[in-house]
Amino acid sequence: MMGIIWSDEMVLGDYLISHKIDRFESYAKDILNKLNKKTFIGIDLYDLCHNFGILVKRELVPNGLNCAIPSSKGRRGVINLCIGESEREERVNLAHEFAHLYIHQRSQLNQNSTEIYIQEIEAFKLASNILVPSKELLKFPVSPDLNTTYIIADEISEHFNVTPEFAYQRLLYFQKNYKFGREEEEYVMYNMTMHDVSFNKSLQTKIKYIDLVILKHSDSNTVSLL
Repeated sequence: MMGIIWSDEMVLGDYLISHKIDRFESYAKDILNKLNKKTFIGIDLYDLCHNFGILVKRELVPNGLNCAIPSSKGRRGVINLCIGESEREERVNLAHEFAHLYIHQRSQLNQNSTEIYIQEIEAFKLASNILVPSKELLKFPVSPDLNTTYIIADEISEHFNVTPEFAYQRLLYFQKNYKFGREEEEYVMYNMTMHDVSFNKSLQTKIKYIDLVILKHSDSNTVSLL
């Protein structure tokens, strides 16, 4: 029996057997339509916020205390970002706070932990569709290694200019809606080499909603998702 014939041009979409578009991916498409754009690649996040009437301030506040303050009018509001974050951290946090204003339009100050938990998940899902669009992920090249095809979260992080932790979480979420098939015992899996994984402080101040399963190896820590 013949297996997959590997080629340097293979991309993740070559293995796709089914997918569904959830409401957060639909939100992202609606945002693109309003901007008259076909992709988020190359879009400046500050311009994105400006187009939706959102003011972005960079404040000298304790690290990790990024926040969105909703306006009483539509999806407008103010986003306060911490000074001193890396470019990737700022991109992730700006997209996340934009997502809060776009979806929720309400402050978390008077909400219980369950409501906050749900809103953090939802904001992450929209932010990940903005920063790492599914359409672009399907174009991402895969690297054959014996019988396994790997997608490395570190490479996703580099390509889309997001933090490694965000890239990893994005892949966890992505696989819930996009299914990839096996063929003759060969399969697709996601793999991230973990280097003392710790969520950045902005995530540590909120409810941790994704548990990392770390498989320890002699030379590195690796997370594999079948």
